Amino acid sequence: MSDFWRLYVQSPLSIEADVADCLERETKPLSVATGEIAESPNPTGSMADLGHIECLYDHPVAAHEMALLLAGLGFPSNLEVKVEVLRDRDWVTESLRTLPIVTSKRFVIHGAHLRNELPKGFYPLQVEAGLAFGTGHHDTTLGCLLALEKVHQSGFRPKHILDVGTGTGILAMAAARLFSGRVIASDIDHLSVRFARQTLDLNGYQRIRLHHAAGTQHRTIQSSAPFDLITANILANPLIAMAKDIVHVMTPSGQLILAGLLHWQFRRVLAAYQSVGLRLLTRQKQGDWSILTLEKP
Repeated sequence: MSDFWRLYVQSPLSIEADVADCLERETKPLSVATGEIAESPNPTGSMADLGHIECLYDHPVAAHEMALLLAGLGFPSNLEVKVEVLRDRDWVTESLRTLPIVTSKRFVIHGAHLRNELPKGFYPLQVEAGLAFGTGHHDTTLGCLLALEKVHQSGFRPKHILDVGTGTGILAMAAARLFSGRVIASDIDHLSVRFARQTLDLNGYQRIRLHHAAGTQHRTIQSSAPFDLITANILANPLIAMAKDIVHVMTPSGQLILAGLLHWQFRRVLAAYQSVGLRLLTRQKQGDWSILTLEKP
């Protein structure tokens, strides 16, 4: 295990998206999230709409350095900036052990402690507490499940499926359950790949091929292309960077589900994929996040 550093910035709601965008671009956090704060009094005593940005890092960051960075980028010098150290312990596992059942329209995601309390009529996916992303309790994972279900409901039947940034393997398992096609899953993180393999085996999805890979850059993925359905639940900037690579391994009429982008990042991500020829089929909102389904003509 290792420590993490959480950066908290409070800003006027009117510039929240710009602050978050700059922090993501300039400091490369593991994750970034935004939210609104109820109207609060400003220094003049009147009420102001405030937002907050939280970034997570796996290396030390200092509040004063972040404040100087933001000021140097033209933001107000009086923004509230704090850093909290999340000490060396498996706090993710500790919190996940108490997570409740999560359901989409077709799937129920649960831990072992809830296996005897599952609702009827759902496909079960058991995911145990661990460090990999994708427990189904995050809006992006749930949103992707719902998007996969909509693809199935539309009558589209992919024969060759790729899940990029698989995390715990939830989306790969869901795709394998909904469709009869072959499924390949990949992740850039060794720990995620190991955890995903355990999760796939636990749920009986040994037929899913799993690889440690950066995006689509793996010989097995390249030799197995093209794919007629790809899911990628990552973050906005990596999604933008991978646009050409992802489209390159898609079939004509293939579909792509993208997630990991906040609402304010939607247009930038969409523009990157439209620039390489894809068209938007649907945009789904799940909490603070947008999930896009696109098609290659």
